[in-house]
Amino acid sequence: MTKKKYKIGTCFGCQKCLYCGIDLIKETCKCKKTVKPTKKNRTDNVKNAFPRVFNPNGSFNLKQLDFIKNKNECFQYGYNLTEIIQLSFCSACNSSYQRLVSKNTQNSKYTENNDSKKITEITVVSDSASNTISKHDGFSESESEGDDELEINYKLLIKKADGTSLPAKNQSVTISELDEFLLAIQNNITSLLEDDEIYANDYGVSFRSEKGQGA
Repeated sequence: MTKKKYKIGTCFGCQKCLYCGIDLIKETCKCKKTVKPTKKNRTDNVKNAFPRVFNPNGSFNLKQLDFIKNKNECFQYGYNLTEIIQLSFCSACNSSYQRLVSKNTQNSKYTENNDSKKITEITVVSDSASNTISKHDGFSESESEGDDELEINYKLLIKKADGTSLPAKNQSVTISELDEFLLAIQNNITSLLEDDEIYANDYGVSFRSEKGQGA
């Protein structure tokens, strides 16, 4: 099977188009699958789509983690699972994924050895109205499928492993769910440091309000 790049408008678990409902393993369609599926841009053939974010810093249900790893290998998406990944499920795959949850199932964290971290801490100072920003578990979702968007203006402070800090940089991002904020931060970091080999499990992130800290 030829390696393919995953697109957010397809089901991560079965390669179904989340706009027209076609099985992309058997057929092709002309839908713009790089755009996140919402109630406004899906056809009636797809009643629901479930956006999720894979966060390697979160806690995982091992069976659910195996589900993601198996699909990653099956469809040869090429993810190394050390990055924050945005993905989507169709109703059937989301149900299968949810059934893997058990109160007695052991949770774990997906980690890889990294003896030479380049960053020790990332601080995000936000002047937006929303001051409550929290980390999610390894997999999170938007059950309501809301289309509301929030613009966040923030400063990014990067403290490197050698103790030096980079000058604070003003950033802005428009998001519809909080995990997209973490992904934006990851993209900011790799861009500012000009290093694509820095992953989310290479650093810790802390948040504070600019007004609250007098920054």
